[in-house]
Amino acid sequence: MIRLFLALSFLFIWHGGCLAEPLRDNTPSLTIMGEAVEEVAPDLAILRFGIVNEGSTAQGAALENARISESVISELEMVGVKEADIQTQGLKLTPISIQDRDPKSKATVDRKIYRLSNDLSVRLWDVRQAGEMVRKLVDRGVNSFQGVFYEYSNSAEKLDALRAAAVRDAHRQAEVYAFAAGLKLGRILEMKPAQNNFMQTTLMDAKAATAFSDSGSIPLSAGRQRIRVQILIVWALAH
Repeated sequence: MIRLFLALSFLFIWHGGCLAEPLRDNTPSLTIMGEAVEEVAPDLAILRFGIVNEGSTAQGAALENARISESVISELEMVGVKEADIQTQGLKLTPISIQDRDPKSKATVDRKIYRLSNDLSVRLWDVRQAGEMVRKLVDRGVNSFQGVFYEYSNSAEKLDALRAAAVRDAHRQAEVYAFAAGLKLGRILEMKPAQNNFMQTTLMDAKAATAFSDSGSIPLSAGRQRIRVQILIVWALAH
């Protein structure tokens, strides 16, 4: 009896699924991709950089790195950067084995050095400070840059407004198509947000920073960023 019940249950589910597919396929529908686009000027700049140095001992490398890091943080505070906008991203001490060869005896001597990397990030609330700040950080001993990242402070509100505009755009298009076909829009069958385009990253490596270290500031431009929000909506159609 149990086997018979399971067999009947499976048959019922399979038969119901087979009926559901044709019903869904036979329902007239309209698929529209709505879109909203706006250009924004970033008002935040995030600098990600590091201090990398080596020493014959781990303690020596740590002391030298601490000295440079304190000088960097002191410079940031002098220009008005708040402590809350300075963040340590990573700290890594790596022992490195080196083989030195004596040119006369051709013998090799093994020695070990220690490399310490201290990565930080700084948020600047005035994007115009970015180029000058990079120059000052290089002068203070920063020798590794991961990049300059531009953002805008009201991103959540801006994206919400664009999401609503994208839905309205999809509805407008759908009404045009439906009216031209002599049909009416029914209920929404599906809504699926597409991947949004956020602010792009402007990168600058350590070589670029060093190359401009003799000038007044690093030439950086925040520019404007286009933000696109898309949503796919499927409507049922009715006569």
